[in-house]
Amino acid sequence: MKITREIKTAILVIASILLFIWGYSFLKGKDLFEDYTTLYVEYDNVEGLGNSAAVTLNGLTIGKVNSIQFSDSSGKLLVELQIKSDFPISQSSAATIYDPGLIGGKQIMIVPNLNDKEMAKSGSKLIGNTKPGLTDLLGEKLAPLQVKLDKVLLDADQLISGINNVLDKKGQEDLKKSLAELSETLVQFHKASEGVNGIIAENRTHINGVVSDFHKVSTNFSKYPILKQSRFG
Repeated sequence: MKITREIKTAILVIASILLFIWGYSFLKGKDLFEDYTTLYVEYDNVEGLGNSAAVTLNGLTIGKVNSIQFSDSSGKLLVELQIKSDFPISQSSAATIYDPGLIGGKQIMIVPNLNDKEMAKSGSKLIGNTKPGLTDLLGEKLAPLQVKLDKVLLDADQLISGINNVLDKKGQEDLKKSLAELSETLVQFHKASEGVNGIIAENRTHINGVVSDFHKVSTNFSKYPILKQSRFG
């Protein structure tokens, strides 16, 4: 059987279309030859979570976020997950949004309920939770410190204002005068100490002689114990 040119062209067009669909799906992170389980989670807020964010189980990536859209008029957000894993995920398992680090967006962590024997099927809805990230925890720790710092600055400002109110112009002048007199007193004391040091330096020889004579007298006196006893005993 001879294949006509029209049949060849049709086969080529169909193959091109299939290749285009597979390539488009592959670029979106979905392999047409893989089996996925589609699960849904509803959240009040998904700030920081984007499409193609990783879905993990015990730290292992088992899927990704396929889409995020509004669930209804209440403003809740419905997140569609594509899961590729043989690990049994129960119907009552939780999907928790968490921050894996300071850099990068948020991810979803599956927390399975191993006691539940009812497995989640494609199209099931899991429980949605949110776990504070490192940035949120750091902000919670810094908030009380900021409040205390603001209070300290306010108290310091009030103290300075109080001092300025107590010290009028005359009080400020008296304070400056007292500080100047204290400085002058310290200068005079320094001069006096220098004078005493000079006197000691000039009479060092005489002082050394007096000390030496006293030492000799005490030595000679210690040689006559009988004399000491007669005088003091």
